Amino acid sequence: MLAMERRWAAAVLEGFAPVGGAGLAPAEGEADYLGAMEQMMRASTRKAAFGLRVALWIAALAPVWLLGKLHTLGSMSREGRAEILARLLAHRVFLVRELTLLLKLSACMALFARPSLRERSNYDRGLGLDYEAVESSGERSRVHLDVVAGSSEEVA
Repeated sequence: MLAMERRWAAAVLEGFAPVGGAGLAPAEGEADYLGAMEQMMRASTRKAAFGLRVALWIAALAPVWLLGKLHTLGSMSREGRAEILARLLAHRVFLVRELTLLLKLSACMALFARPSLRERSNYDRGLGLDYEAVESSGERSRVHLDVVAGSSEEVA
């Protein structure tokens, strides 16, 4: 990706779950949005990687074509980004909705890559799984997430 696309990706994907927002919002730097998108692009077919890039351009330039304002999504406030992304997810044109949904999927991958976010969301509830966590120092450690005691039948 180009340097500007990397900046756009971090700003656009953060718009799906703004830092400091309500509920399960990630802490500053907790989710690696750019890393998740780059991994998705590397691991996918060339056609899918192209689709992610087109989706990024559509979202990043949405203030221009959606609002008529000469700036990118990254230059907007976090709340403004979230509002524009919500509008794109409900857009009347199917391609715009689906490409925005693809970006949202990338943001979800970034969020659920972090054991701390999965734990807060109860995503792994009742599974008692061990996950490998990468600390900020780069060292790997095993994290056991046992959020709810009991069998899976009780959870379901």
